[in-house]
Amino acid sequence: MRRLSLVFVVVALLAGCYSGPSPVSGSTKFCASFAKVKAAKASGTPKATGTAFVSAAADMRANAPAVIKAPTATYADLLDNIGQSAKSGAMDEQSLQQTLATGMADKATDIATVAIWVSKNCPR
Repeated sequence: MRRLSLVFVVVALLAGCYSGPSPVSGSTKFCASFAKVKAAKASGTPKATGTAFVSAAADMRANAPAVIKAPTATYADLLDNIGQSAKSGAMDEQSLQQTLATGMADKATDIATVAIWVSKNCPR
């Protein structure tokens, strides 16, 4: 239960991060990648969610600010791995959500670092 609560807190921080120009130079594309994560959750099918996760992960890697590059790589790797499995049809909705929750809990420190940076630097 604690893992799931942590996941919801992190997702809540990330979900509302993008709605306009970014105050941090060069981070607009990085912030936009989190809008893709938010949209992925409403995509309707595990395959569509997986496709969106893979795309968001690539954007995160390409546009991460230097100060959070390493923790962003951890988060992007998690999204990419889960996204590839979901995209291939290997997961149903329930297993996708469980795998995401477990993965986020296992990488909580890096994901929290990214979430805090996003909450401070990406417009809501």
